[in-house]
Amino acid sequence: MKKFIMGLSVIGLLCSCNSSDQQAKNDEKDFKYLVDEFADIKIMRYQIPEWENLTLQQKEYLYYLGEAAKCGRDILADQNFKYNLTVRKTNEAILNSYKGDRKSDDFQNFLTYAKRVFFSNGIHHHYAEDKFVPAISQEYFAELVKNSDASQLPLAENESVEEFLTFITPVIFDENLYATRRSGEDDIIKNSATNFYKGDISKEEVEKFYDAQRDPKDATPISYGLNSQLVKENGKIYENVYKSGGLYGEAIDQIIYWLEKANAVAENDAQRNYTNLLIDYYKTGDLNTWDEYNIAWVQDSVSMIDYVNGFIEDYGDPMGMKATWEAVVNFKDLEATKRSSIISQNAQWFEDNSPVDERFKKKECKGVTAKGIIVTTLAGDCFPAPPIGINLPNADWIRKDYGSKSVTITNLMEAYDKAAEESPKSVLAEFAYSQEEIDLCKKYGSHADVVHTDLHECLGHGSGQLLPTTSPNSLKEYNSALEEARADLFGLYYCADPIMVELGIMPDMEAYKAAYANFIRNGIMSQLSRIELGKNVTESHMQDRKLISEWCYEKGKDDNVIEKKVKDGKTYFVINDYEKLRGLFGELLAEIQRIKSEGDYEAGKKMVETYAVKVDPALHKEVKERYDALNLRPYGGFINPDIVPVEKGGKVVDYVINYPSDFVQQHLDYGKKYSFVKENHAAPTHLVVDMLYDFIDGSLACGHSEEAVEEAIKYINAHPEQEVIYITDCHPANHSSFVDFGGIWPPHCVEGTRGGAIHESFYTKVENPANRPDPNRNIFRKGCKQDEEQYSGYEAVNSNGVALKDYANKDVVVSGIATEYCVYNTVNEFLKSGRNVELLHDALGYVDYEGHKKTIKDLREMVTVVE
Repeated sequence: MKKFIMGLSVIGLLCSCNSSDQQAKNDEKDFKYLVDEFADIKIMRYQIPEWENLTLQQKEYLYYLGEAAKCGRDILADQNFKYNLTVRKTNEAILNSYKGDRKSDDFQNFLTYAKRVFFSNGIHHHYAEDKFVPAISQEYFAELVKNSDASQLPLAENESVEEFLTFITPVIFDENLYATRRSGEDDIIKNSATNFYKGDISKEEVEKFYDAQRDPKDATPISYGLNSQLVKENGKIYENVYKSGGLYGEAIDQIIYWLEKANAVAENDAQRNYTNLLIDYYKTGDLNTWDEYNIAWVQDSVSMIDYVNGFIEDYGDPMGMKATWEAVVNFKDLEATKRSSIISQNAQWFEDNSPVDERFKKKECKGVTAKGIIVTTLAGDCFPAPPIGINLPNADWIRKDYGSKSVTITNLMEAYDKAAEESPKSVLAEFAYSQEEIDLCKKYGSHADVVHTDLHECLGHGSGQLLPTTSPNSLKEYNSALEEARADLFGLYYCADPIMVELGIMPDMEAYKAAYANFIRNGIMSQLSRIELGKNVTESHMQDRKLISEWCYEKGKDDNVIEKKVKDGKTYFVINDYEKLRGLFGELLAEIQRIKSEGDYEAGKKMVETYAVKVDPALHKEVKERYDALNLRPYGGFINPDIVPVEKGGKVVDYVINYPSDFVQQHLDYGKKYSFVKENHAAPTHLVVDMLYDFIDGSLACGHSEEAVEEAIKYINAHPEQEVIYITDCHPANHSSFVDFGGIWPPHCVEGTRGGAIHESFYTKVENPANRPDPNRNIFRKGCKQDEEQYSGYEAVNSNGVALKDYANKDVVVSGIATEYCVYNTVNEFLKSGRNVELLHDALGYVDYEGHKKTIKDLREMVTVVE
């Protein structure tokens, strides 16, 4: 789907309203759209007009589809980050059961954090993608947890609250741990916190895995990797597919259940056919079936009710392949559809007259449909922060051969507009240069932006074609930003075409100027209010707007098309020549279409990295200060209406709409009713093997041992949520492995001697106290009996007599000394037990370098070696 996200020029208007538990009636005069504000976010409600005009069957159909949508809630959170569900369920437990003072500043700050986690479906900002942390102390957080009902906390089996706090505290509070959900720097897979990839897997390995599956001659390729997590486990790479019985199977089974109920009351055979295909896809995970579903779905242009449900958008994947789960349930806005239909009916004219190279134009535009819709339920990656426009399906060959559906979500746009009216302050007034510009945008802005959205979704994404030899994945991580820019440029270019007035879509030839002014102002300036100082732009839609605006500003300098002006110490960007700006839009559209059609990765990379990412620090600071002075919130999201069955005599006779106004309560209710994915916070156990002085500078000093200690500590500090276990030799003085007692080794690691002690750096340089050696907690000893040679730490025991084999998690990470002996044997035993093992290459010491290299070579066939 190509989503159209509403920009600041339209939605940057807020006021503050008190939250209420009462249900509001569908009364336009009394209805309040704005219900909450926190951090950089405003929460609104949206109405469902025309509900009463639907039949009982249609209402029932929408109800079942809405339940199917809400059942996928957990999937997105887990896709965004592997511990999101643990954090969210911890917050829910506190909010539901905390026994302390809820009016204190500390609790209110925690409440704000919990709201942000709900809003972002995780601990990373939903737009900027950086991790946010609560404005409370770790000590206060521990108090919250300890004074809440432990039975509601997401504790692992036999895990104490204290042990849970040791794990969860750095996950929440350490800003450098899992710092960015989707990274654009260095190895974009390893530096991203997203849960699309598991294990120590690199960008190159991902590319190699999927390149081996693709056939460049296949004219109808599946969307490789779309519905799976790619896993590297014990050196092997495989897909864990999202399906019934597979990953997220618990939630998918619930989705299937409600889709089957919906199918029993569908409006027509077309709906039943494509819903059956969707159910088959969810049961099998077969991407060929997903394509069959999309082909059937896109050809249904007559049904009143429609929905989106599935793994669809790849914006969240650093590689631009794997899709987040989302759902939108809706019915047709008949009046708004009239305008959209005019555009779609003239699709071929727009395609033929596009400024792009003839080679990249479709000779025949098939199946292009457009409509206005009224949403009834939002879910997954469309909730709480939804798009206002959608274009599907995403597969280029399906769009070319069967067409596409484009929608504008009219009741959400209405909610944004009504929310803006409730605010006394305006982004427009602050960032527009002149009263003339303000008047222009007030007169035409809303309508012009709607038309731009229609063109973007209805025609922009569906325009153009790839060359036969071009892979749909050629642009890789730059595809999303470039595709959004292409669609935006298509809309901007045609907004100013006289045909828009001829068709009755634009009122006159002045109206498009409002869309241009809003777009440039937002792209160069006002959207920067959403980015933290010192950060780059990472979100695809923001990159798209910045790319277009900055490119046109630079290329139009000679003609002063866009002029940078300063008035009263404030910076503005003013359009001096709208006709030439349209020409620049056309020129850039032609180039980006060429890049896409030819799959020119290097040109696409240069385009994005030159114009779409870097931020002018001085301008950024100014924009932030000016925006903050308005006391507005740059991001908006929604509370879903509730569709409530009305029973009479044991039979449902109607479905009515209630409008909740408490954002937190809705998410707590959803947490109780729609939590199906089991969270798993069992972080890998880090086994530090024999980092003892005798192996470092003593009787059996090994190569690379001091370096191994430093690398192990570096890893521990970078992963404070992982429990660290120290495995130590603890020999009696007459141990059978010593040469004086028939063995092959000099005396070493004798109990009570310096040689048997763990290197002091683990006590002084490990930052998290819980990860330092503690003889009562995390030191496991081996080789303690006189006649027992014990290279492996698998059966080492702690002070309570618990064996490591019974204590360590399923996933283990191993560092230590020496590679050829105790490390190798420890790894081998844990592999035999069915564990997944990662070996830290740089955190290993060795007796003999050649033996070390041979051992590593052998282990690569069995484990993941992290380098």
